[in-house]
Amino acid sequence: MTHINLSSSVFRATESILETDNRHHPDTRAVTKQLSGRIRETYWHIYPDEISPYTNQTISVLSEITDETTNSGFDNEEYDLIVKVGDVLGSATSYEGRYYSANPETVSRYQIEDRLGCGMFGQVFKAKDLSKSREVAVKILKSKGAYFRQGMLEISILSMLNDVYDKDGSKNTVRMLDHFLYCNHLCIVFELLGSNIYQMLQENEYQGFSISDVRRYMTQLLQCLEVLFDAHIIHCDIKPENLVFDPTTNGIKVLDFGSACFDNYTLYTYVQSRHYRAPEIILGIPYNNSIDMWSAGCICAELVLGIPLFPGSSEFNQLFKITDMLGNFPSRLLEQGTKTSSFYNKLGSGESSRYIMKQPFEYEIENHLRLEPNKKYYKFKTLRELIMRIPLQVSNNLRDEINNTTEIRAALLNFIEGMLEFDPMKRWTPSQALCHPFITQSQFFGSWSPPAGLSTPRQAEDGTFVSITSEEFTRKCFGNELILHGLNTAEYYDICTVALQMGEVVNITCPNPLQLPPMTPVTFRKTFENMHKRGRSGSNGPNQRITMRRSSLLRSQENIARLALIRNQTPRMVEQEIKEEGFIESGCLATVRRRFDSCNPRMTHTPASDFKLVRNAGVKATDVGSVKLEQNEGEVDRSVAIVQEPSNVNIPIIPIPIRKNTKEEENFEFAPLFIFGQEGKDKETPI
Repeated sequence: MTHINLSSSVFRATESILETDNRHHPDTRAVTKQLSGRIRETYWHIYPDEISPYTNQTISVLSEITDETTNSGFDNEEYDLIVKVGDVLGSATSYEGRYYSANPETVSRYQIEDRLGCGMFGQVFKAKDLSKSREVAVKILKSKGAYFRQGMLEISILSMLNDVYDKDGSKNTVRMLDHFLYCNHLCIVFELLGSNIYQMLQENEYQGFSISDVRRYMTQLLQCLEVLFDAHIIHCDIKPENLVFDPTTNGIKVLDFGSACFDNYTLYTYVQSRHYRAPEIILGIPYNNSIDMWSAGCICAELVLGIPLFPGSSEFNQLFKITDMLGNFPSRLLEQGTKTSSFYNKLGSGESSRYIMKQPFEYEIENHLRLEPNKKYYKFKTLRELIMRIPLQVSNNLRDEINNTTEIRAALLNFIEGMLEFDPMKRWTPSQALCHPFITQSQFFGSWSPPAGLSTPRQAEDGTFVSITSEEFTRKCFGNELILHGLNTAEYYDICTVALQMGEVVNITCPNPLQLPPMTPVTFRKTFENMHKRGRSGSNGPNQRITMRRSSLLRSQENIARLALIRNQTPRMVEQEIKEEGFIESGCLATVRRRFDSCNPRMTHTPASDFKLVRNAGVKATDVGSVKLEQNEGEVDRSVAIVQEPSNVNIPIIPIPIRKNTKEEENFEFAPLFIFGQEGKDKETPI
């Protein structure tokens, strides 16, 4: 292999860059100037329409190509990674390195084969796991802070389900196989499943399924919702597209937890797909797990009918279709809604008051929009007429088709009505619905009430209750020696994964998750502690599929030796120096351990006892922060040093070669380096 002798002067930052006060916008000139490794891979990301040097054919680009690019040319203008057929993603090819993955002790390689879909949060690709020779699905989130933080919550929820509440997968939750960082994108790897329920209805020409299939699919959905209820998780997006057929079990699994939250800390007021959106969401009422049961009731009817039960064209039209088929909402429910006045006129006051839904023209005038005309999809007006009179295929058995059809229809109607109860506190829970005669196939006598002793709906919480403070959370997971500053992508990822393996879920509503109490449900914290105790006692402990990791932000006795300052630096300073005998020549540009800390000022090799870290009280979560390094014994030239850190999640990564030794036969190893510069076209959003 031919080696390149690189001079550190080539990478020296100019005074104009140092004087710039723009920390978040990359200098596009630096990309061309600094790239010295992986040049071919980077070139095919930036110019995907060129001829491949490997196949001599035009590269097949799976992502949408736009006129403008972001993330130093790796993304289109929608912040989606530009992906081609044959790309190999994973910790083995990531600029961030294998440390920022589910299992830092191994490397992963996923070769892209096709795109399965795209959405608001990112893209999903079919890929081949080159390490284990299996087909997988890789979800690549957009490289923007809000999507990244929500993705970290999705990883936390999937880890809770896969490793604690549904370890064997018998409750029909999708299996998360891996996760890693790739060019500022969070990537999550799942098992590859088959068609979803919506596609199956399409293939069936929207005729609906037999009652036996409806019963089977609803049982599997309710089993999943039951474990979510026990874990205090709200899925927030139950719909046919997220119920996917698993050919290995001949059943369905629930996926896409990208909108999920905890019932003790609901995040957003606008959730769920419109056709499956619960009334409390539309009216602005605090919600709980019952919104998933409303969606389940809508899906059950759709499995029978073949098309959505409430196919509203707007929120106003959605409310109209719900009340037109099920009747009016009770006044006490409308009184609780913060958005009730947008859809209803209140007549009178006190106990004699009542609500009347606005006319379409009133809603149009008040909101300055034009509503689509209401479309009727059914000739029957009420749900009872619909279920009792539509053509119904009981099963593939003609005898079952003839016998007990009326009883089955009545049981199905009662089953759907229990999940479409207007009052969330009266709506059935998953465990109650699983006991219904329609599911158990026991005799139905015309009416049914859930047996005593089963779980009941929990009161919706406003998210203000916390069981531990942010200080207690920080001490529990990181001790008292954590650098607190504005976080980049890798640091945020690191904090989330370390906290999760301590039984805590960080608060994603803040750019710095250490400034607010965690979102961890109390039940999960107790369950995790009990499993940890059993693990230490030799009993069946928690699933160790995800390797325990140590935060790169935790400056402990084992890595404090790197923290002695050579000289003052700024986040814009490109040149870095390492003086560590036996590793690299003095004055050579390098990064160490393939981490996102290469813009930190480099430290000489100093005994760990010479320094300790204290938190700087003046640090802001959204700004560049600092940490004091205080001298203990007076043997270091600088008694106090300030370590500057970048605050932006979307910082371009430039691979810089480092030499392990001076022998010419040794290969280069590439590691990331932050480059800051003049204001460019990229408009990045920090976490």
